[in-house]
Amino acid sequence: MFNNSFILAAEKTQCVIFRTSTQALPELGLTLCGSPLRPSLHAKFLGVWLSWNLSWSTHIHYIIRKALKAYNLIKTILKFFWGQDQDMLIQLHLALVRPHLVYGQECFFAAGRTLLDKLTVIELRSLRTVLGLPVHAHREAVYAAADIVSLDQYRAQQTACYINRAFTVP
Repeated sequence: MFNNSFILAAEKTQCVIFRTSTQALPELGLTLCGSPLRPSLHAKFLGVWLSWNLSWSTHIHYIIRKALKAYNLIKTILKFFWGQDQDMLIQLHLALVRPHLVYGQECFFAAGRTLLDKLTVIELRSLRTVLGLPVHAHREAVYAAADIVSLDQYRAQQTACYINRAFTVP
């Protein structure tokens, strides 16, 4: 224990060395409270997975798993007669699925287009189910029917707001 009452658990502490090369790391000899720290390929920090090359692939796949669980909950609700109200289902999508898809987006906004498109596919699958649209319904038609902005537009708007807040002097 340190003077500021901050307790570090060496067995839970992870070390990620960010780099561009896949070459083996030299032994750094890092220790915490006498326990050696071994470099990890990725670590979770505040719900965002950071990987050694900042590709965001680990985080995006983690998001997809979480969003699919919420989507499956919506599909279960659809089976009941009281779960047929479209406005309620859209609100459920916005409350259960979309938050998983956008949490930490300021970090992974620069991820590759292929990875970001995987998130859009999950959102469109959920919206098509909620709206009762066929699987081949075009994305613009789906977003228009739901009367919400696309995931890409939402991400761009929220990132612009974040940047504006970051550079606005109080």
